Formats: sequence, C-alpha cells, structure tokens
Amino acid sequence: MEPKNNKNSFLVIGILVLFGVGIFFWQASVKKGEPEPVPIQNGEPTTVSSIENSKEKTGVKASAPTISVLSYSEALLKYRDFRIQFNETCQAVPNQMTFKNNTTIMLDNRSGSMRAIKVGTKSYSIKPYGFAIATVSSKELPLSFYVDCGTSQNVATILLQK
Repeated sequence: MEPKNNKNSFLVIGILVLFGVGIFFWQASVKKGEPEPVPIQNGEPTTVSSIENSKEKTGVKASAPTISVLSYSEALLKYRDFRIQFNETCQAVPNQMTFKNNTTIMLDNRSGSMRAIKVGTKSYSIKPYGFAIATVSSKELPLSFYVDCGTSQNVATILLQK
C-alpha cells in the first residue's frame, strides 16, 4: 500500500508546485503600485524640455526641447517626488510644490484630452495620458510662479529655492 501513497504524495506535491509557480508568474506580471496601463504617447518619444531664467516678471523661460525616450512607468519611478498630475478637470495634484533650483519635474496629463500646460512662461502640449519633463531654474531666488492647465489659471504654484 505504501507505493500508492507515495504516488499520491508526489501528485499532490507536483500540483502544489505548479500552483505556486503559477502564482509567482501571475504576481510578477502584475505591476504593483502603478495605475492600470494606458496608451502613453502612442509609442512616440517623449519631449523633454528645459526651463531657464529670463528677464520677464516670472523669471522663468524655456530653452529648445530635446528628445529623449522614457516610458511612463520609468518616468513615474524617476519623478515620483517631482511630479504634478493633471486630471480630467485640470486640477493639479499636488497644487503647491517647492523645488530646489535646477530641478527636473514631470508634468503628467491623466485626462483623455490634449492639454496645454503652462509653467511660468513655457507652454507644453501634452497628449492624452501623456507627460512632459521640464527643468525649472532661475537666477533670482527664491521665486514663485504659477502653473496653468488649458483655460484654468493658477492651478498650481511652484516655489524655487536655493
């Protein structure tokens, strides 16, 4: 009778191992802490721009954009503490942020509509569910400036410090 019990034991252990391996691969395929995947930038590279000092009242201006390929997931990880997210109604979260001079930030459009985001004097056209990267800097510090989203003005305030 023992050979039959051994066969049953091996069968149970084999099923448990397969079940465990299945759970492992299922957990590995689920992205923890990230929103559901959405089509970002339609497979196009993300525009990365810089904001530099100008003599205008806000003290903020942008240089010519450069191109860099960065996925949405990579950007979320890299800019997790330096991100302003805009929802369907152009509300900014968070709506007040303080950064050191020359900090790179992520402007994250979580709406299904194209958004015109204005940071200081520089405007960004961000595709639905897309994002843009900007470096904020000024020679005059501290400096506060507003962020606009579409027709909504002053949806966020950024304070630059040394």
